[in-house]
This record gives sequence, C-alpha cells and structure tokens, in this order.
Amino acid sequence: MAVTWLDLLDRLANLGGIADVLAVSELDTATRRLSLLRVARDCEEAATAARLLAEAEAADAAAGVRSDG
Repeated sequence: MAVTWLDLLDRLANLGGIADVLAVSELDTATRRLSLLRVARDCEEAATAARLLAEAEAADAAAGVRSDG
C-alpha cells in the first residue's frame, strides 16, 4: 500500500492521542515506559515514511512526473 501525506498525518495524530492517554493513565512505571517507547518507535517509522515520500516526490519532480498525492 502506498503511503500518502494524509495517511502519515492520521498516523501521527493517532500516536499523539495514544501518548496523551498514556500520560494521564495510572500505569506502573515500567508499563508506561514500554508504552511510550512503542509510541516513539512508531513515530520514528512515520518519520522515515515521510522522508521516503518526500524523496520520491522530489525525484518525480526532477524527472518531470506530476504528483497529485
């Protein structure tokens, strides 16, 4: 499945919501730490996807390919 900017925005918004819930949840320290590390890893994956999407769009633009995504 191709990643779009809208997909990435939705993914990051969901991760932010999860982090907000974790911040106010009554979890033990170890569980909170593991959960936040998972959110951080997912954010890094989204950042990598955004970088790859931007690079692909730049390459397409350099080649004269029109992108409407």
